[in-house]
Amino acid sequence: MPISHFDVTIAAQRRSESRSSGQREHHVVGLIVISFLALPAALLRWVKRRHTRQVLAALDEHQLRDVGLTRAEISKL
Repeated sequence: MPISHFDVTIAAQRRSESRSSGQREHHVVGLIVISFLALPAALLRWVKRRHTRQVLAALDEHQLRDVGLTRAEISKL
């Protein structure tokens, strides 16, 4: 029985789908790994910014003026 163009097209499409499905899985796994690796750095940045805001909030108005900040600007840091 001869192979039709339809059979070849379907076979090629299935190979392509299985390959792209595997590539998507690797891509998703890669994104998850990158996210877990980036999490400690993001947490550290958050802790440092929080500490900076707490220290600045403890300053009086004169000290804030000396460093060129206002109370309203502290929350934007």
